[in-house]
Amino acid sequence: MSSHLPFVAAVVYTLIGAVPAAVAAVSWRNRGTPGAAALVVTGLAAAAASIVQAGRFLDGPLGLSASVGIVLHIALLASVNVAVLGTLYVAAEYTNHTWLIRRWLLAVLAFAAVALPVGRIFAGAVDSQAFGTLANADFLYRVVVAVSGLVLFVRQYLGSQGVYRKQAGALSLGLALGAGFGLLERLYSDPFVEFTLLGMSGGCVVLGIALFRYEFLQTSPIARETLFDYVSDPVVAVDARTHVADANRAARDTFGIDDREIGQRAEAVFSTDEELTSSESVSAGAAAPVGGLVLDGRRHFDPSHPVIEALHRGDSLSETEFALVTEGGVSYYTVTSTALSAGPDAAGHLVVFREVTAERERAQDLDILKEVLSRVLRHNLRNEITVIRGFASSISDKGDEGTAAEAERIVDRTNVLLNTSETARAIKNVIDSTEPVPVSLGELVARAVETARDGHPGATVDVDVPDATVSINPEFDAALREVIENAIVHNDTSPHVEITGERIDGVVELRISDNGPGIPEYELDVLDRGEETSLDHGSGAGLWLIQIATEHSNGDCRFETGEDGTTVTIRLPVAESADRATL
Repeated sequence: MSSHLPFVAAVVYTLIGAVPAAVAAVSWRNRGTPGAAALVVTGLAAAAASIVQAGRFLDGPLGLSASVGIVLHIALLASVNVAVLGTLYVAAEYTNHTWLIRRWLLAVLAFAAVALPVGRIFAGAVDSQAFGTLANADFLYRVVVAVSGLVLFVRQYLGSQGVYRKQAGALSLGLALGAGFGLLERLYSDPFVEFTLLGMSGGCVVLGIALFRYEFLQTSPIARETLFDYVSDPVVAVDARTHVADANRAARDTFGIDDREIGQRAEAVFSTDEELTSSESVSAGAAAPVGGLVLDGRRHFDPSHPVIEALHRGDSLSETEFALVTEGGVSYYTVTSTALSAGPDAAGHLVVFREVTAERERAQDLDILKEVLSRVLRHNLRNEITVIRGFASSISDKGDEGTAAEAERIVDRTNVLLNTSETARAIKNVIDSTEPVPVSLGELVARAVETARDGHPGATVDVDVPDATVSINPEFDAALREVIENAIVHNDTSPHVEITGERIDGVVELRISDNGPGIPEYELDVLDRGEETSLDHGSGAGLWLIQIATEHSNGDCRFETGEDGTTVTIRLPVAESADRATL
């Protein structure tokens, strides 16, 4: 019976090699995931070591030569070293220790993994005194590399939660099992028991549990300390089975999630509580669809809300509004659900709740301010200035020559203020307008020129523009009138305005040139900076109207000015639709 024992052992160790080979095959299918490529190397090296050991058992019965035995022994030790080195790099990639993943360091460690067994075996073959030193160095190499990988896994285990903690625990156990059996072989030997290989195979079994039960390589750690747990916005990771794989601190605090709920189905964590929803007042005043309530240690989430639907079903989601009612009031979020890819299939979704409460409140305040200022400009200020202008005109008509001159100056200044009020109102209309509409450029310019000629019969306005349909803001005509008006009223001589246009690919370039004194440099500087200050500001709102109306038409404008006049160049997109709107 003993004569058959080597053959039995060879078969057993060949079968043992199938376990790490299967791990390598699964890892190859997910080779794009952190740690997968290194795991392929580990599995293949461990499988090779088992097969080589099976060949060594047949050394005696088959009468293989001594040189073949030496080669097999070297291949066994080198394969074991490479497998152990592979686990270190699985740990390095899995835990994001990129400093370990450097080519020169990998080259040094890989060289040592092969050179130490070669030196050890050849030293033993020639009875060199260096054998003991090299054997100890070879053993120490495996211990240091294995312990280094184990430390990385244990640190990940201590710093993780949920499914990632389970993954790291399984990986730590598998590596500890292999290292422990390696130490056992140092203390006890048997001709038909290779403890290191048994430990590695046992470690691969544990790794198989991590692969299939805890979905290692499908949900590798996305909860990096700097990328997940310490971000201020709530983040929830949902795996491919729609289980809550993890939730960062902000999510746990915001939604009242505790450790026991990590790993449960999303429907159980983001669940309904009909008694809580019976209080209609909790969501009163919310400016966005209320998706959840977290009150007095209880919570309810609306399963029909798009965000909750995405969580329950594991769907992707673009930016979607979400309101959450808590004891502190209503908080607003913009939520995205992004697929996490690992190979051809999605490994889960990362759901990010970006809080926009402060932004929304500021936008509401600005809307109120805009309405108040609009009413003040449109009614109070305009009405009062009109009254002042009426009194000034009456004084001008009835007073003496000196008084009439002063009154005329009052009239002029009130006209400026009224124009500024109208311009500010036009800017508001531009901002409040809908999407750009297709309009005939020729008709648009003709109307603006007609208005200018009616108001300033002494001005000369020449027009040469193409018959094109442009896409503009519905209030753009006010900006065009402003350009022509400025070109005329700021010219004390004989105003001459030339309006030309040219179609260039998908854009119409409109140029309005005048022979006036030019625009002061500080006025244009304010536009370039995009803001006005108490010390450096423009004299009116006209230039702002021109720029804002052009930008809201998806175009751009530039001002070229000098002593001989100003040219305003406005570039507007050609409309895709031939249907023209009437402004």
